[in-house]
Amino acid sequence: MPCGKLASDPKLACANFVNALERIPKVIESHEKELAKATADIGVYTTIANGSWKKEEELRLLKGQVAELDRKIALELVPPETEKEEEKAKQEQDQGSAIRDTKQKEISSSTQYMTTPQSTVSTPKSGPEDQGVMSRVVISKPKWKI
Repeated sequence: MPCGKLASDPKLACANFVNALERIPKVIESHEKELAKATADIGVYTTIANGSWKKEEELRLLKGQVAELDRKIALELVPPETEKEEEKAKQEQDQGSAIRDTKQKEISSSTQYMTTPQSTVSTPKSGPEDQGVMSRVVISKPKWKI
């Protein structure tokens, strides 16, 4: 019969409860035996729990070495990337200024030949609006703290 369901026959259902009540003393005896074993071994358990692990000091040293190696690796990896980023930013800035210079030359050469009878064509403004987008964009990676 599955656990947790009562029998449909009333006599069988009562017999299940009686059998469960009859098993209680046996379960109590088994738990008392386990308790007696555990209380006898309490001294052994406390010495094990309070004792130090034989290789605890070695583990502590190895963890310190791992942390030191991680720091060294992180320091060796970071500087080349920042140098590359700086070189890339300089190249982008140089390209942006070169493109801007060529555009300004094209604009100034085209405005020399164009004249209107009613008004004169003004020269392009050399301000922040005329600067290329590349000269204003700064790209950087976040620096990770380890």
